[in-house]
Amino acid sequence: MADDYENEAVEEDESAATVVLTSGIFWMQTKPEEKYCVKELRLNPGSWKAALLAAGTTMTAMQYIVEGHGKLAYALVRPPGHHAQPTQADGYCFLNNAGVAVQLAIDSGVKKVAVVDIDVHYGNGTAEGFYDRDDVFTISLHMPHGSWGESHPQSGVSGEVGRGAGIGYNLNIPLPNGTGDKGYEYALRELVILASPRAFQA
Repeated sequence: MADDYENEAVEEDESAATVVLTSGIFWMQTKPEEKYCVKELRLNPGSWKAALLAAGTTMTAMQYIVEGHGKLAYALVRPPGHHAQPTQADGYCFLNNAGVAVQLAIDSGVKKVAVVDIDVHYGNGTAEGFYDRDDVFTISLHMPHGSWGESHPQSGVSGEVGRGAGIGYNLNIPLPNGTGDKGYEYALRELVILASPRAFQA
């Protein structure tokens, strides 16, 4: 299914047409008045290439670390990817850059990985990708915006803690609107730093 999704995206992107993407399904839109869905993401010429470059750059940064070339790497890329879920694009994100980099680390022999997402929106796609696993601890600091509907059912509330083997490996930290640097520093120091080692004690 993932291969069909990718192949169709590339074909449509290369045809320079506008593609409407909803819940992992592509529809051609040949005229502006033709609408097939309410909730949509658009792939335009260059979108798929940009998504591939962003994911590839993030994977290269992770590879730099896992191969022992350094302890720190930074991938400044767009689109960000953290809303892209395992089975669908979401929130203007087509590929989950953090997700593919984390999986690369795990596949390279790293036993445990923590993801700290500080975007103003909930990193629902990253959380969903590892929600039932105990080898990845996903942490998201975000405004309390709740669910965006059927395509984005995760709400980002503190009660979403993981599923099955992943219970306790998802930490949501909704912050009040307008939280500044000091609020983020406090949340990182008092919640994130304290929770991360505890999650990986086995």
